[in-house]
Amino acid sequence: MKASSLYGFRGCTPLHHLLSTLHDARCRTPCKTRFRLAGCAFAGRESNPLDRDERFQLMSSSSPGLSLAQYAFPPCGEFAVNEFGTMHTGPLGSTIHVLRADAETIAELAAVDWNRHFRRVCLDPVRGLITLMSPSRLHEDLASIFDDIVGVAASDLAGAARKLRGPRLRGQGEPPGTGMEPDCAFYVGEHARAYRDALREGEAAADAYLESTAPDLVVEAEITSADAGKGERYGEMGVRELWRLHGRKGTRELRVEFFALGSGNAPRALDASEVLEGLTPDDVCEAVEGVRFSLTDQESREAVARVVRRRQRTSVRVREEEATYTPVAQ
Repeated sequence: MKASSLYGFRGCTPLHHLLSTLHDARCRTPCKTRFRLAGCAFAGRESNPLDRDERFQLMSSSSPGLSLAQYAFPPCGEFAVNEFGTMHTGPLGSTIHVLRADAETIAELAAVDWNRHFRRVCLDPVRGLITLMSPSRLHEDLASIFDDIVGVAASDLAGAARKLRGPRLRGQGEPPGTGMEPDCAFYVGEHARAYRDALREGEAAADAYLESTAPDLVVEAEITSADAGKGERYGEMGVRELWRLHGRKGTRELRVEFFALGSGNAPRALDASEVLEGLTPDDVCEAVEGVRFSLTDQESREAVARVVRRRQRTSVRVREEEATYTPVAQ
């Protein structure tokens, strides 16, 4: 499409600024990035014929690597792939931009400080996706609750835990600055102890450990179809387990899925955590309710510890029953 056929972009200022920066960097001359937007959240209803299906398009003949993929999102937050770019609202109310680009362009984008404008950033050269999220209050609250749950449960069940703040996980040989940012990430057991030892050596040792050692467990708090393939990517990086949370704004409904990960293997659904010794999705949902309505750190910790103790008693009872069971001779 020729530049003369484009419409000016209005609204969505952070993304407009960042993509203009990319355009300038590639062209080496100042130039405005121009968009065609249908149904931007900043536009009035009369200018939004798609209602909640929000779509925009970027065309720039001088930036051939940036061909934004279009996704049309129905109200539930799911979407289908066409050939533009999108901004939409996730099931927890977060604002999410999804763009598609080739690996070379994504490597260039890694030089941009996306986190100045977006709290969660994914620059994935393997899947060819750029995902930029401004998390809602519900999203951030849920992620904070899971920080507490995993921290307490891992300490009690594995003896050690270390939550990681804002890690950007990338595969071996992938460009610096690219990667995926899970909502929560944890070292558990021996990895937590080894990371503590690295911290004691100094920041360089800690950075080297983070670079070479994937978290044991990651949590994704808000799921859309843009997350397809994330489990496989985390597995390739060495993450052992993924928890996916399915909630919806306006309800207290929450469903949790556990997946075992491994390089070269599809995520395997789990009835109980392998990293946290038998903790189940139902256990976690119960702990969420306890932590959510706690007024002190002690209340929060006890809400999780109560669930963990019950799970430990159940596991001991099951093992004892299995040990005493004697098959009847045929």
